[in-house]
Amino acid sequence: NFVKEFEKKLYVFVYSILKDKMDSEDVLQNTFMKFFSKISKFNDDSNFSALLYKIALNESRMFIRKRQIHKILTLDINLMDFFKKKEPYNTIEKKELNDLVNSAINNLPEQQRITITLFDIESISHKEISKILNCPEGTVWSLLSRARENIRKQLEIYEKE
Repeated sequence: NFVKEFEKKLYVFVYSILKDKMDSEDVLQNTFMKFFSKISKFNDDSNFSALLYKIALNESRMFIRKRQIHKILTLDINLMDFFKKKEPYNTIEKKELNDLVNSAINNLPEQQRITITLFDIESISHKEISKILNCPEGTVWSLLSRARENIRKQLEIYEKE
């Protein structure tokens, strides 16, 4: 089933933006409704995955504007992807490191947060992200690089400990 294939991934993506279960479910429902209402306008070569993420992103942004929510995109990522030099020794330290990464990511500019979410969490290609964000593929590479560098800078304090 098409919806089941994308529902969980899109929910995680939308939830990372809105940080609220019910709001995320509402936006996810609106995303699918909008997608299916416009499906006849897409050609057979359309990348449905990229289109769904783009609609979800736009629906999330519209929701935020309507509710005037300023804080977006909380991510639950594995710190080791960014910070391989130091391995946590226990569950408490892993949680602490994860919280530090989440905080660092929350401090990123919106485009960097979205890019790192789509690429590192959702495993979407640079090309698809460029379609979702309506920007050149090189911009995606640049946003991703800057996001990672900004995260590293914010985590330098931990690395020195």
